[in-house]
Amino acid sequence: EQCSNEQVEKGRKGCNSSNKEESKTGSTHVRQHQDAVQCYHPALRVHTSDSILSDTFLDAGRELGLPVGNLNDDIDHGVMAAETMVYKGQRWSTAAGYLRPALGRPNLHVLLHSH
Repeated sequence: EQCSNEQVEKGRKGCNSSNKEESKTGSTHVRQHQDAVQCYHPALRVHTSDSILSDTFLDAGRELGLPVGNLNDDIDHGVMAAETMVYKGQRWSTAAGYLRPALGRPNLHVLLHSH
């Protein structure tokens, strides 16, 4: 089973650094979440920032006694790693994840400027 950074950090049973899924850029493609506050959408390619700068920022917040949370959690203060939707160095959108793959379907009609 592949695990996200968050699952490895939280010590989820069966998750360790050896089964963490890495993308070509080093970010972790979110495969699943145990928290009810965050959904799993494989087409969205959500990555949690995993860099030296991000780690330093989170460590500084911990040293100040601030809670370290998740952007989708109910914590309204503290520090959190940024989440991005980037794939192969390009911004990834819901259109890229859901609409573009379905454009060739005969039962899909996309209307532009229809407001």
